[in-house]
Formats: sequence, C-alpha cells, structure tokens
Amino acid sequence: MFEGFEAWVPAIAAVFFSLFLPYVVQLVKRGGWSKKVNWTIAVVMSLAAGVFTAFISGAPTPETFVLWVAAVVGGVQAAYNLFKAIGVTDEWLDKFFHFTSDDKAELPIGGEAEDVGEAKHAKKE
Repeated sequence: MFEGFEAWVPAIAAVFFSLFLPYVVQLVKRGGWSKKVNWTIAVVMSLAAGVFTAFISGAPTPETFVLWVAAVVGGVQAAYNLFKAIGVTDEWLDKFFHFTSDDKAELPIGGEAEDVGEAKHAKKE
C-alpha cells in the first residue's frame, strides 16, 4: 500500500509548507475561534511540520535517529513561529524554544550575572 511512499514525502512536504500551512495560519488568524481551538490547531500543525521535515530524509534508523529528532524540532520551531507571529502561543513550546528572555548572562554555577548589553570597555557619557 505504501510502496514508494518515501519518494512522495518531499512532494507532500513541499505542498504542506508552501500551500497548506500558510493557508491554515491565515484561517486561524481570521477564523474568530476560541483560544483553545487556535492553540490546538497550532500545536497539531507544528507537530505535523516537524514530522514532515524529518521524513524528508527518510525513516529514522539507529544511525540517523539523532539527526531525525533534530529535524523534527526544527520543523516544529519553523511552523510554531508562524503561529506565534499571529499571537497563538503555547507556554511549553515557548519555554522549550526560548532559552533566555533577558539581557543578563546566566552563570551555570553560582555567582552573579553581569549585564551583557554593553561592552565593558565602552565609554560612558
């Protein structure tokens, strides 16, 4: 039934990313649905984008599993950023994809963080 499916995956992914995903983002933007419905659509479409991105290189094998997972994460990030741009967000995905939200350098073991917004040798006026 799925013979030759791997040959179709890049074509399906191209249609998904170039036509279907932008259409769904605009539909969510103009749909007037509840936040829960918009959130559900955004998360499902982001996960689908991640899976499509990973399957472009084929099914995972033990040798390619780490790269496959990285492709899933990258695809989810790309699609989620489209939804985030129109105001549909997810707290877990924001935390997962955003490492720091301030201008302070975080030190891994104790100590104080210093402001990294300005070079130390810069002249202050």
